[in-house]
Amino acid sequence: MIGTAQIAAQPKQGGHARESVMHSPTTNDVVMLPILIIMMLTWGMARTTVTLDSDVEAQLHRLMREQGLSFKAALNDTLRRGFDVVHGPPIAVQFPVYDLGRPSIDLTHALRVAADLEDEEIARELEVGR
Repeated sequence: MIGTAQIAAQPKQGGHARESVMHSPTTNDVVMLPILIIMMLTWGMARTTVTLDSDVEAQLHRLMREQGLSFKAALNDTLRRGFDVVHGPPIAVQFPVYDLGRPSIDLTHALRVAADLEDEEIARELEVGR
């Protein structure tokens, strides 16, 4: 089963951000939508729907329980750790360098040379009967 949760970022009260888990939309929600849009545009609030696979949801709830985190904090911390792994510091790689000497053909017209080589290969394949 896939779990769905919505996190509503709300203005800070007493220095702590509040959050709420949303329910299925009701008529009241539909009426409140224009007001919420104005509030989000005015105060930069965001509402995001995240659909989680059941195993991911279970891991988030385990993390919440073990570390005493809110759903929002557990999700944000987990995403940050994942981004650090994916976009971590670049790995320094060194490749060997070889002196190949002077080119045996004039490379000022390299595309023409490549086209000529391609034409020769096509003619060879046509002769073989491919």
